[in-house]
Amino acid sequence: MIDKKVASTHVAALAGVSQSAGSRVFTPGAPVAKATEARVRKAAAELGYRPNVLARAMVSGKTRIIGVMMAYLDNQFYPTALEKLSEALQAQGYHVLVFMASNTREDVDGVLQQILDYQVEGIILASVSLSSDVAARCRAARAASSCGWRRVSGLGSRGVVFVASPVVADCSGSRRAA
Repeated sequence: MIDKKVASTHVAALAGVSQSAGSRVFTPGAPVAKATEARVRKAAAELGYRPNVLARAMVSGKTRIIGVMMAYLDNQFYPTALEKLSEALQAQGYHVLVFMASNTREDVDGVLQQILDYQVEGIILASVSLSSDVAARCRAARAASSCGWRRVSGLGSRGVVFVASPVVADCSGSRRAA
């Protein structure tokens, strides 16, 4: 038999608060009285409640997910860079979803579609072959895109920037001065 899922309304009822007050406890930055927060968190713990971030994403339209596609991890630079990138994004409230792809255009294009299906807010492509329409596909899906580790656009004024050399290739493969 499958147990019924505990909803925020159950938590609010047990805590003796409105559903909206209970929801604010689990919304980062939302105003809530300390006494209310304590009652709601106690009720949540008793009921085993976990906020549903997928439901929140559907309501808000923001997943807070950045997709990262990589072809290989055997170069020690990539795991270290991925760790630092993940830490920086988590500090800003984002989560990293990593996808591996073989380094062929067909596989990269297929994996890119999978990433876009997650409604990510940004995409970082590292060590993969790029087709010329990657940036256009990301724009059409309203996902920020980045080649390599150069930038994570779309994160407000706190974008992550890395410039590897004075001349770099943009997502279309053309060269520009950094």
